[in-house]
Amino acid sequence: GAATATTINGVTIPSATDTAALLGTAQNWTARQSNCVTALNVSTTTFTPDGTCNNYSFTLVTACSTACTVANPSATPVAGTSGVMAITQFSSAKTITWGSQYYAAGGSATVQPDATINGLNYISYYVADSTHIVITAAAVNATH
Repeated sequence: GAATATTINGVTIPSATDTAALLGTAQNWTARQSNCVTALNVSTTTFTPDGTCNNYSFTLVTACSTACTVANPSATPVAGTSGVMAITQFSSAKTITWGSQYYAAGGSATVQPDATINGLNYISYYVADSTHIVITAAAVNATH
């Protein structure tokens, strides 16, 4: 027969054969775990990570004359958070101006996407604290 949902300490588990992860307890995962990707939409010439996922994707757009802006996140960044921004270059090369919380090697946010038209660029980030996000180019022009 079909398994039925079980509630343990206020947590509903889909079936009696499933288990629930516990905060504060070491876990061994037996199935793949993944995080979502939020597709960011441009607001004028600015993309703003919103904290809904750890990974983001966006395409640089024509509205950004030569540079698009990746603004500081709209939610307070949490230390230890990391992820990737998948950035697709536009049909004419655009650069990125980074918000004041982003830092790269040398202390400033100088990481740029490759200029290859429609090239896919991956920028990794790590939140050092609530006002410092370290970025690095993970892969440029990695179009598949």
